[in-house]
Amino acid sequence: MYKNHNWNKKQLLKLDNINQQLGKYFYLYKLRDDIIFPSGYKTPSVALIGDTIKEFLEYHEGILNIYTSTKLFFKKIKKHDKIARINGKNILFNSYKILQFIYIYIHLFEIQKEGTYKKYTFAYYKGDKERYLKKYKKHCTELKEPDCTEEGSHKIIKFAYLFYNRSNDIIDAFFNQIVLIPFHQLKDFDEESYEMNIIRKSAEFFSSTNFSSYQPIYKSLGIILVSYLSTKMKLSDRDAVDAVNTLYHDVFYDITDYDYQINISAKSLLKNVYITGRLEGTPIFASRDKEEAYSKDILNGIENIYKEIEDDLDVDMSFLDYQEYSPLNNLPSIYLSLSPLELLQPYE
Repeated sequence: MYKNHNWNKKQLLKLDNINQQLGKYFYLYKLRDDIIFPSGYKTPSVALIGDTIKEFLEYHEGILNIYTSTKLFFKKIKKHDKIARINGKNILFNSYKILQFIYIYIHLFEIQKEGTYKKYTFAYYKGDKERYLKKYKKHCTELKEPDCTEEGSHKIIKFAYLFYNRSNDIIDAFFNQIVLIPFHQLKDFDEESYEMNIIRKSAEFFSSTNFSSYQPIYKSLGIILVSYLSTKMKLSDRDAVDAVNTLYHDVFYDITDYDYQINISAKSLLKNVYITGRLEGTPIFASRDKEEAYSKDILNGIENIYKEIEDDLDVDMSFLDYQEYSPLNNLPSIYLSLSPLELLQPYE
């Protein structure tokens, strides 16, 4: 970050303060100090594609055989990549990071294919406002019972159903932005207290929304990859779309039996990006060509949710200046910053 921006002293102090405040609540990471980016290479060799995939598979098991199915995709982008040396081995740095997204989405397509998440998560309710109100009243009643032993859970779920009954768009946007931060980065989730276990279960329950087809998941992956290829690796828009369509056919068609292709320009695909839902705690991105995804009503509504969280749940939200640092104003670039943990070290 510091290398790519001309920060003045005031901005650096502000950034430092933000990191200190966030560090109270989240585990923060940066790229490992021992990763080397050697100079003097022109075009990376094809052999490095295989080396990169092998290195990735050392850390990530249970994945489909991507060794051969992804090679054409990586050949299309390799000249735009850079070499990194990690653990004494040369790899293609950006390709390694992209493998993370491929890995995540193979899992998501398998979850969608199986469909069981629709039975045991929030996805079961499918936007039923009448049911939201009944659930809200039920948890209010439970909180009044003298034998209530799960106060934290009932408060959170009551709160969520109340807002879902008021405005599905606002509370969904709130939950959607929450999943931009992986659960393992939340320090409080490390606590093994009874209350925290309940909160974890509540978070897991709301971590999925209903998807009726593979199409929005395909589009989400397209938004992530086209954005990464065009902004991080400087492929032309046309080449980025072509490469992603190759990946769709060679890797994901075998899982879904659905031959999805991006048939619009990269500019249209990446216009007004927002999060349309969640699948196992992963944000599912979408885009709109003609209007902004988040109206002022939604943004103001989310700010009100933060205030009510502080009042009703007694949770300190003062570390987040929502209007100034809203992640909804910077999608999907925040998500593109995700890196496999083996490339990272704690930020101190």
